Amino acid sequence: MSEHEDSPLGFLAREGYFLKKIFSSLSAHKLIEKRPAFYLFTSRTFLFRICIADPYSWEYSCKHKFEGSIDDFLCARFGFTHAVTQKIFSKQLLGEVVSLPEDFDRITSIFYQHLDLLNNAVAKSRGVYRDYISSLPLFSGNKPILVDVGYSGTIQKLLTRLLGHDTLGLYFITTAQGIYKQNGTTAQIHSVFKDKVKMGGGYAMLDKSLFLESLLTAPNGQLIDMYKLSNPLLEKEVFRPVFGRVSYTQANFEELEAVFRGVCEAVVHFFQTGVRFSKVQIEEMYEVYTSSPQMIPSVLRPLFDVDDAISGNKNVKPLQLFGL
Repeated sequence: MSEHEDSPLGFLAREGYFLKKIFSSLSAHKLIEKRPAFYLFTSRTFLFRICIADPYSWEYSCKHKFEGSIDDFLCARFGFTHAVTQKIFSKQLLGEVVSLPEDFDRITSIFYQHLDLLNNAVAKSRGVYRDYISSLPLFSGNKPILVDVGYSGTIQKLLTRLLGHDTLGLYFITTAQGIYKQNGTTAQIHSVFKDKVKMGGGYAMLDKSLFLESLLTAPNGQLIDMYKLSNPLLEKEVFRPVFGRVSYTQANFEELEAVFRGVCEAVVHFFQTGVRFSKVQIEEMYEVYTSSPQMIPSVLRPLFDVDDAISGNKNVKPLQLFGL
């Protein structure tokens, strides 16, 4: 993406927290060209909610697997509170059970019937978030490059549509890279390691991506809302993000920070000494480390804990899930 060397970088969601730190460390040591770079507070759950009055977004928010009541679905997938859902829908309807994606047509029909109420419920948060994005010099000039682990570019597509600004996406792995038109704008998606991969297809970096999500995380849970603080004494607007529940890693974040101090030092050292790894070497190392129990020291094992609220579940532990 050398033709976009002046584009600002936006590191997305929790996975972007340490990626931004590594980028900044390399820039500080003058090992890569400096460019504007920002860690962007965002999440699928939050974007699903503030975009819920846009039927286009339902293709992304309502086709992930889910089993449970409509009330639980609205709270888990969109981050609504029970108090808000009860103002929009009847108690009887909230108690009905849905199975997604099989009940996609049913749930979206319900959304259509309550479109105005849904829009009113999210209008304030949507406005505040647009103001937050506008406060960052990320979407003011060239197409920003949005950086994330992967995979289908849902956050990028929703941001592109919500903000009406063309974007570029750079991901570890993609399910279908290409150009996606979004209401007069385009979201262009690129992969670094591999494209056109599907969950369960045997590619370790996707099939076992929970290991990446465990370690590439931020000090807070996922973004569920944002407020704007008004104070005439402040020189600029201040935005207060609100986060969801935390995993072990976030409750004990100093442990993960110790790991990443070593990671940053190693990456800087590799750049300084000309050490490079091919894509195949990185893929092979990832597969080894996520397949062999002895490769993960016991002191690090508690860090592998992932919030799976979007599916209506509690935290997932990939070491148990993959028998390690």
